[in-house]
Amino acid sequence: FDASETPDAKSTSERPSFEQDLQAGRKFFGGAAYEQSRTEEEKASFSRALQSMDLLYAHQETMVWRMTRLVDGYPHAKPYGDRGWPFFETSAAHYIKRSWLNLNLGSKTAVGALSG
Repeated sequence: FDASETPDAKSTSERPSFEQDLQAGRKFFGGAAYEQSRTEEEKASFSRALQSMDLLYAHQETMVWRMTRLVDGYPHAKPYGDRGWPFFETSAAHYIKRSWLNLNLGSKTAVGALSG
């Protein structure tokens, strides 16, 4: 989580533009600031989704596509395997699923194939 990418961290002149970008989905921020930005309806929906999210990753007939490579330009981001949610999704996906249903789009092989 980059604290400089929150509305409160922006200067008075930058804040309106940053907030417009957030509303339009062109920018994102995380942590407590993101949680506070959700409406009550969004919070309730998120809570319901978390109750069965594991089924999407662990179900034997679903395919899981994971982008494990860090996006260029974010040198301070934690690696995929060091973050909580990615660790969970990887663990759940590998628990009972056939290996060919687990795609790691960030692997060197996948990046090479996708790059053409």
